[in-house]
Amino acid sequence: MISNDVKLDKQSIEAIYQKQWQIEVFHKNIKLSIALVESPVKTKKTQSHPIFMSLLATVKLE
Repeated sequence: MISNDVKLDKQSIEAIYQKQWQIEVFHKNIKLSIALVESPVKTKKTQSHPIFMSLLATVKLE
């Protein structure tokens, strides 16, 4: 792990990395649950409901 902030110690860098990793996992789970590529609906309005419900379910489950 690397940081250009020389004031950070090892524990701080690891804590930042852990938070960043949780965000990456959250985005991956959302992308998998929404699956817009396979979705039969193609307009913004028809996709907004599945996207919202997937986000809500992901937040509730985590």
